[in-house]
Amino acid sequence: MPLFRYEALDRTGKKVVGAMDVADEQTLSSRLSGMGYRPVTVIPAQRVLRPAVLPQAGQVTVPRSQVAAQQASGPSWTQQGAGAGSRLTVSERTLARTCHQLHIALKAGMPVYQAVSTVANQVPEATMRRVLAELAAGIRDGHVLSGLMARYPRVFTPGDLGMIRAAEMAGFLPEAFGTLAAQHEQDDNTQRRLAIWQWFFHINVGSFFLFIPAALCVKTMISALASSGTAPGADPVAEGLRTAGWGLLWISLPLLLVYFGALFVFGKVRRNPGFAYGWHRFLLRVPVVNRINYLRANAAFA
Repeated sequence: MPLFRYEALDRTGKKVVGAMDVADEQTLSSRLSGMGYRPVTVIPAQRVLRPAVLPQAGQVTVPRSQVAAQQASGPSWTQQGAGAGSRLTVSERTLARTCHQLHIALKAGMPVYQAVSTVANQVPEATMRRVLAELAAGIRDGHVLSGLMARYPRVFTPGDLGMIRAAEMAGFLPEAFGTLAAQHEQDDNTQRRLAIWQWFFHINVGSFFLFIPAALCVKTMISALASSGTAPGADPVAEGLRTAGWGLLWISLPLLLVYFGALFVFGKVRRNPGFAYGWHRFLLRVPVVNRINYLRANAAFA
């Protein structure tokens, strides 16, 4: 791809000069806009001219003060090991708060790198701090924010990526993060409202498993009372308690462990994009629930 030199202004009005390997001038302008810069001049560069001055392809030249801060901030994005398909996960509430903070920072006029770096130092959750730190390192190395976010499929949904990608191209990145903050906050509130009914269902299932030993105890006591005439000296209560203990140890407890273990595993794999796709397809086919999920999916898409 050809090399283009450019001059741009950040949100504070400071001049930024650099070079980048892109297909055409429009692609370069889109990338600069996504990084928080406003292009002023874009010209094709000759690789044979002043090669010692030009930065490496795909990188951005920033002011010296910012370079010093970048060097002190730690290793590059690739050195931090952020590969495709990261397994890091965060809660809906954490993601909503992070998007809201990014919305405020970008709306205040911060460049994308500065906004992400600032928010990374403010969020209390260690996992979200790591994600933002790796995003900031990738932006510093010349990558696009939406492309970096795609490497965290358990944190950012495909809808999040589509919104940010469109915002980078159209120039409404602060508003996009504001919309994502409102959407994830609504999702978190919905989950919290449904949590009481979910726990009610789980408690009922657990009570059913615990009811099995009680039913076995009553059955054994009735059988012991019925046969007391033929077998004098039998203690119906002792027989019933013995049967109840056996049922609790070998039936109820294993069933409880399997049930709650399955819930734990489901909570972990629910963030997997491939599993989530099949899960939502299943929900759209379940009677009654399918209508609710259909309306929710349309609202998220819109």
